[in-house]
Amino acid sequence: MNNKGAKGKGKAKIAELFWHYFISVFIAMPLAANLFGAFIISKSHRDNLAELLLYTAAFLLIIHVIFLNKLTIRISIGLVLLAIGAIVYIEIRCLPFLSYSTLLYYLYYIVIFFSCLIVYFGTKCLWSVSLLLVGGSGLFFYLSFMKFNEKPEMYYLYLFCTAALFVEKTVCKRLNVENFKEFYQVGKQSLFAAAGILLIAEFLYTQTDFRLFTKSTQQGPVTINRLEDFDDMEHLGAPLNLNTDPVLNVKTPADSFYLKAATYLNYDNSKWTKLTKESESNLYDIGNFMWMPAYAYTLNRNFFEENSPGDIYQYIGYFKKNKTSVPIKTLSVTHLRENIRNLLLPTGFLSLQTTGNFMKPFTEDYSLKSPVPAGVPYTVTFPQADMKAPEIKYLLRNDRTVLNNLLKEWSNNNAKIRMNAPDYIRTQNSSQKISTYQQAAAAVRKYNTKIDSEYLQLGSSVTKRTKELAVSLTQKYNNDYDKVQAIQLYLQDNFTYSLTPPQPSKGEDLVDYFLFSSRLGYCVHFATAMTVLLRAAGIPARYVIGYVSPTRDANGTYVVTNSQAHAWVEVYSRTMGFYPIEATGNAPHYSYQPNMYGNRKGSAQADDNTAVNTQTDVKGLIISGLAKAGILLFCLLLILIIVRKALRFRRLKRLDINSQVIGYYQYFMDVLEKFVFKCKPNETFYEFAEKLSANQQLYKEFKDITDIYMYAAYSGEKVGAGEFQKVLEFRRNILKFMRSYAGLPKFILKFPLV
Repeated sequence: MNNKGAKGKGKAKIAELFWHYFISVFIAMPLAANLFGAFIISKSHRDNLAELLLYTAAFLLIIHVIFLNKLTIRISIGLVLLAIGAIVYIEIRCLPFLSYSTLLYYLYYIVIFFSCLIVYFGTKCLWSVSLLLVGGSGLFFYLSFMKFNEKPEMYYLYLFCTAALFVEKTVCKRLNVENFKEFYQVGKQSLFAAAGILLIAEFLYTQTDFRLFTKSTQQGPVTINRLEDFDDMEHLGAPLNLNTDPVLNVKTPADSFYLKAATYLNYDNSKWTKLTKESESNLYDIGNFMWMPAYAYTLNRNFFEENSPGDIYQYIGYFKKNKTSVPIKTLSVTHLRENIRNLLLPTGFLSLQTTGNFMKPFTEDYSLKSPVPAGVPYTVTFPQADMKAPEIKYLLRNDRTVLNNLLKEWSNNNAKIRMNAPDYIRTQNSSQKISTYQQAAAAVRKYNTKIDSEYLQLGSSVTKRTKELAVSLTQKYNNDYDKVQAIQLYLQDNFTYSLTPPQPSKGEDLVDYFLFSSRLGYCVHFATAMTVLLRAAGIPARYVIGYVSPTRDANGTYVVTNSQAHAWVEVYSRTMGFYPIEATGNAPHYSYQPNMYGNRKGSAQADDNTAVNTQTDVKGLIISGLAKAGILLFCLLLILIIVRKALRFRRLKRLDINSQVIGYYQYFMDVLEKFVFKCKPNETFYEFAEKLSANQQLYKEFKDITDIYMYAAYSGEKVGAGEFQKVLEFRRNILKFMRSYAGLPKFILKFPLV
């Protein structure tokens, strides 16, 4: 009976161990996700639940190993050392350790680790589980109220697991469970009880003002089969269904691009209206080419002085031949389907050539009366400014000052100017009426006045708090460039991408609902909100739609599909003209990275198109991820072991002097055991000391310490101050002895264990 009872207790202990481990994983995962999402405010990790689950399980396993089975620490450290070797080989040479993204990446692991640590100690006893249940639930409600948490499922998972653990602790303590069958029954009852608690909580959660999403009428999903479906202004921001049907073939040396199809003017009542003939600007107005003289005026004054505003050929040649921050790129587009009635062109293109029978655009309207023929390519040249370049940032930050100084020089110059431009410019634009520098300056001022009057408009539906938000985000900056960056980062870091966002109620403004209620949306929501916020901050901006670049295929061609249909923002700069900027945060089918159009690049990647690249990169991602996790785990293990050792000595200091001597002596025995000096069960301490006789100084000191220990443990008298000081000195010396005995490499491997 005793053997059966012992086996039953053993099984119950193992069952409890596994129960606590697995349930702790699903408590720590939502806790880490919400802590990271709330206080780090970053988008790249909190949606990757598979990765979060994997690392949570790994961290908890390591913590269990450290506190439950010290012998397996050696295996863990060995694996960590292998991971460190991998990270040294893979990452050291190229990883920018001090970059924001890198620090954020490692901070992600730290948040998970400490969430696991909180949960591990929070599941030890009934009162700590109660604190975990009440405190964690309160945290989730607070995050929901503050609009940090976009995933109510995480709250439900956390509540279910903590409630089940609470019930299990309560029942086991009351019934004194001692065998596996009893523990199984308790575990089953705990899950049923937790399910009941979850149902009640779900009702309360959705019926209070703490709920995440307000209920509203949902539009049916709009399926993207053509660009016109994406351009459905009657259902702006409705749920989308993407497909990967190919639309365009694009050949270009550029690493990324935006192909604009349509430009919009006014936003009101949750709708955009397109440009009209009266509001369109001539593409070949001198104002569209001001980035050329502005760049030369700032960075090559000699060239600026030698060429007049009408020397378009000279300026284009300068940017083609010289290495500048605004290289001229070529791009060739071939439509694969005959249902697109728009040319797809980069912003500010300089020339267009085609063998097709369709009109070249001379205004910002790229629409045609009939569809573009499939299979007929058209080629454009366009400037692609490197927005990361210091000189471009300087021009954007000082655009008003630079332009005012430039125009002041022109206004004081009565000289004639030469018109040396391509025929299509000279015949179509207003430059043919400009013959002096003064007239050129007046034309540019007129162009800027037109831009301000059209692209600073705000419809009556834009709410007061939307305008106040724009002011609060930008008021500490004194230039448009930094204001644009502030609004862009606010949207990308605080809002979540979703193709099926909730819809505002009838009469509610889409931008207001997106910014202050749902906080969910796709590119239409992000671009619309950013355009409105920019205008409210006094920065001319416009909403545009078209396509963004996918990943280049093996033949060097970009195959653009319907899933690359996109909306973005064009911001106006006095020196650089309209330039595209990405408003949308990280999306599952987008790849964001630094490029010439702002902090992040919108490069849509359909799941089918990226399958090959994903498979190719999986091995590298796994190795890199394991290496990064390895070095972080190593550091965290060291910190944890050092903290445990410090706590051990700190607890000793609270005891009387004899108890301290006994505690230190046990520590000395642990250290010696780690270096293969193990005391056998039938061996006295003095017999054990003889094993150290190879080092006479160590032997002599340890024998003296043993005398002090025996006195403290069995004499009943208090140890003297002098003897206690010898114990403290031996604590410092014993590691020196072990380093000399074992050698430095072995000592380094053993040191974390002692």
